[in-house]
Amino acid sequence: MDFFHTLQWADDEGRYTEGKSFYPPLNFLFLKVVKLIFIGGSSFPNAFSLRDSGFSAVLFLTSSYLIAPIILMKSKLWNCFSNAEKTKIYFILILSTPMLFALERGNLIIFTLIILPFVFSHSNIARIVSIAVLINLKPYFALLLVYFLVKRYWRQFVQCTLLAGILFFVTGILLDNNFLHFFSNIFDWSQNSAILSVKEIMAMPSSISAFSYVFDSTSFQHTKFGSFFNLHLLSNLISVLKWTVIAWLLIALRKNHIRLSDFQIIAILLVIISNLGVWVGGYSLIFYILLIPVFLTMRFSIVYLVILILLFAPLEVIPLARASIGEQYSYLTNSIVEVNWFLGMGSIVKPILNFILMVVLLYEIRQQSPLNSVGSIERGSV
Repeated sequence: MDFFHTLQWADDEGRYTEGKSFYPPLNFLFLKVVKLIFIGGSSFPNAFSLRDSGFSAVLFLTSSYLIAPIILMKSKLWNCFSNAEKTKIYFILILSTPMLFALERGNLIIFTLIILPFVFSHSNIARIVSIAVLINLKPYFALLLVYFLVKRYWRQFVQCTLLAGILFFVTGILLDNNFLHFFSNIFDWSQNSAILSVKEIMAMPSSISAFSYVFDSTSFQHTKFGSFFNLHLLSNLISVLKWTVIAWLLIALRKNHIRLSDFQIIAILLVIISNLGVWVGGYSLIFYILLIPVFLTMRFSIVYLVILILLFAPLEVIPLARASIGEQYSYLTNSIVEVNWFLGMGSIVKPILNFILMVVLLYEIRQQSPLNSVGSIERGSV
């Protein structure tokens, strides 16, 4: 439903004032075009009505879901794989839980798979433009600007930052006079620790910050665990651990960037992004599709591939806890049905695995000898 809620707000001037949206203007301009092409100029009272009448938009989203990985694999970054290998990997990926989660939520993150390959480019212009566009789709991509700082590409850093800013203001002016409310909205959302329920947070997290969120929640502190453990302290310890590793990893990138390829630096930054917090979302793991060829050039490639396999595996089907959330409306059956919520193993294991991925990358960066095949994959990039 994220797709149709955002699509509904695309034509509503209250998107930043009433809807308190924290999507940059470029998202809404893109959806305006999508709505015009696939639905026309019709207006709808709410997102549910829009969904009922927007079958062509559903086909567009589903087609994008299926086509985006194909476009990604057409990049020269994937030349190390045969067509037969690409075909097998493709079907594994589109049936993986991170991809299915992105489709189920209808999140626009799917379209970043089309732009991300240009970040792994020898063309400075392509890299600068693609990062600027990505920032205007998902602001957390601003962390990719660290690449220019690490490499001391000061001019490219300034150019990319200015381009991202110009793109934001131009699209904002074209979209809505209230677009500057975006900044206050995103700040308020980041400070609101009760905006999402524990069940929503644990649906499919990518960061151990999910555990901090749960332990710090009032509902969880009133359980029997709150009687035996200082959950608030435990929450803070997890946060400190996460930010310590992230800071250490960024420092290590700065000190050891000469021994790393450009693609490896960008790959590590994408891993950091997916570990930043609960607001990144479990669907951020789809970034790792692009990183498979990059991880193959690194010393602990086997470890990384095993972690990626587990991250994309359907571990969520293994239940650890169950609870009834009562009767809910089912769109597919057009009826009221009893819904049982359950916590899958993937919701516990995958954030930990993603954190371990950061730790292993940190360990590898700090090794004295150069990484394997630093330039091999870059010679065949986009």
